[in-house]
Amino acid sequence: MNGQHEGRYTLKSLLEQYEVHIPQLQRDYAQGRKGEEKLRKAFVTHLYDTLKGDKRLNLDFVYGYVKEGVYYPLDGQQRLTTLWLLHWYLAPTEACESAKEWLGKFCYQTRITAARFCRELVASIDKLRGDKV
Repeated sequence: MNGQHEGRYTLKSLLEQYEVHIPQLQRDYAQGRKGEEKLRKAFVTHLYDTLKGDKRLNLDFVYGYVKEGVYYPLDGQQRLTTLWLLHWYLAPTEACESAKEWLGKFCYQTRITAARFCRELVASIDKLRGDKV
């Protein structure tokens, strides 16, 4: 974050304070490039170790700006998306009723279908948990 919004955030605390909109302009996914296999493997290993509870994970800074209560990340979009997907995946196993509320504040502005996909994933949490909808 920048300026007056500097600080450490978890994805949850960021989404409780702001909506997060991934803007249309994005650079390519660095870890997806050919020749970056070691980087990808290390990243997945760090995520796995963190989820097991063995380590703490710092995903470096995320840079962007806030406008009218919405945070627009300019760098760190893929890291935020990875965390969002992990939280969505784990939400049905956690007794976290508020997850739908704060996960629903994450949106892609790249395509209408991407925004719809995010909304549908959040809406599916109850079904995955086994709750009646």
